[in-house]
Amino acid sequence: MPIEDAADLAVFFDTDDFAETVTYTPKAGGGSSDVVLILDEKAEQSDFLSPGVLAEHWTAWVLGSAVPSGKPVKGDSFVASRGTFEISGVKVDDATGSVFRLILKRTA
Repeated sequence: MPIEDAADLAVFFDTDDFAETVTYTPKAGGGSSDVVLILDEKAEQSDFLSPGVLAEHWTAWVLGSAVPSGKPVKGDSFVASRGTFEISGVKVDDATGSVFRLILKRTA
């Protein structure tokens, strides 16, 4: 069954379950604000030539309505419990157009 509305999405973006509150700073300026998102880290073997070497791959999911501009953009950044991140890519990640997948670069 597809996600139908904001109530369905709220289940995933609950800070008692999957999500966390971060301090989000738009690239365009305007100051920081608290934003709820889901942060995910995956450590994967980088390639077959470097056995045992792991690479971090960070992603996050955020509701457009949670971001100050209504849509996250490349260059926005945020501070989370696990570090400071800059958005290096943005993709729409659901059929409703309201959830964005963020490709991240950890900066600190």
